[in-house]
Amino acid sequence: MLNSLQFRMILAFIMIVVVTVGAVLIFVNRATAAQIKRVYNEQEQEQLNYLTEDIYDYLHNNPNDWEGLDLIVQQGPGRGMHGRRPMLIDNDGNIIADPLGNMMMGQHYNPDSFSEAPYVPPNGQNNVAGDLVWAPGDEVRPPGPEDSLMSSVGNYLLWGGLLGLSMAVVISFPMSRFISRPVKSLTKATKKLGKGHFSERVHINATGEIGQLAGAFNVMAEDLEHAEQLKRNMIADVAHELRTPLTNIRGYLEAIGDGVMQPSSETISSLSEEATTLARLVDDLQELSLAEAGELKLVLQQEDISGLITQAANAVQTQAESKSIAISVNLPDPIYLVSIDRQRINQVLGNLIKNAIRHTPQNGNILVSAKQQDGMINISVADNGEGIAPQELPNIFERFYRVDKSRTRATGGSGIGLTVAKKLVEAHGGTIWVTSTQGQGSTFTFSLPTK
Repeated sequence: MLNSLQFRMILAFIMIVVVTVGAVLIFVNRATAAQIKRVYNEQEQEQLNYLTEDIYDYLHNNPNDWEGLDLIVQQGPGRGMHGRRPMLIDNDGNIIADPLGNMMMGQHYNPDSFSEAPYVPPNGQNNVAGDLVWAPGDEVRPPGPEDSLMSSVGNYLLWGGLLGLSMAVVISFPMSRFISRPVKSLTKATKKLGKGHFSERVHINATGEIGQLAGAFNVMAEDLEHAEQLKRNMIADVAHELRTPLTNIRGYLEAIGDGVMQPSSETISSLSEEATTLARLVDDLQELSLAEAGELKLVLQQEDISGLITQAANAVQTQAESKSIAISVNLPDPIYLVSIDRQRINQVLGNLIKNAIRHTPQNGNILVSAKQQDGMINISVADNGEGIAPQELPNIFERFYRVDKSRTRATGGSGIGLTVAKKLVEAHGGTIWVTSTQGQGSTFTFSLPTK
């Protein structure tokens, strides 16, 4: 609970509110105190000025009558608020009159000892024996109305801060729950995904980073589900492809063992073809796994691509002639030297041309051509066969994908030839693509960099 996102959000929210409210309370309290003090000081000074004028008038009419002066101070305006006493000093700064009696008489007046005793000028009362100053009283000053006001303001601010903090705590719970709910949903879905439930999705109506995270999670889940489906399909396809030749081999061997079939050269040839089929499938799978893992090692050399194309076309002439298919090669005059792994590119060309032969009808035509364009060599294998439907084109390079689902390994290849060709071309830094029109034929093209 203490480590949960919701608790941390509540704690962070409360801390922000505490710091903010505390700072506001301190600022408002000090600003209010300063303003109240300023107002009351102005009022006190005004009342002291009135009282000073009364004292000057009294001393003018009743010299040295300090008892009457004390009565004026106690009953005059501002009484009980200022808490000060008047003292009379001569021109040399000596105290010549003090309501407290002779305690301070004759002493030199030191303003520093009366930090709260502002000097009050005689205001033109030249007939008075000296200057009048206000000194602190002999008693502790009682709390004034400004102190009560400040105490009330402080209490109101304190209660307001506590109320704001309480509201923040109450509001933080639903807010943190609202914010953390999508994260909890993502966490729950991630755990399910980790257990193999690749169909798990999150449905979060949110914008911003949380919404983007939810969208990224769903995309990842879809990719994992697709990859898992491909893996299952691959296992099933590999098992199916292996089962056919293994079944044939076992059938031949059982027939020979039971004496039903004699081990003739024809039987041995059939067994050899099935074994070759198995070996070719295993080799294709190994090539594909190395390419997908990025561990395919290429032996790059400068090769004449024109000669390699001609050699690949000649290698399948017998297979093409069995269907009365004409293979023509159209190459430009310049010799194209490219850095390639000769064996791998020959494998790509062989796969594409054999694929064209399988999908080209009797008396059909296949054209193998090459041309240089934008620093690349584009090599094409075009046929006039049945073509490929538009909806099939995006999947044509996927492993074990066959346009004609009725085809088997005997009539339709291993099912991963085009996938292997794609990986080999990409390992050379090139690309491969197909264009096709149903009823007119298909053209497979791959490009190789010239540098």
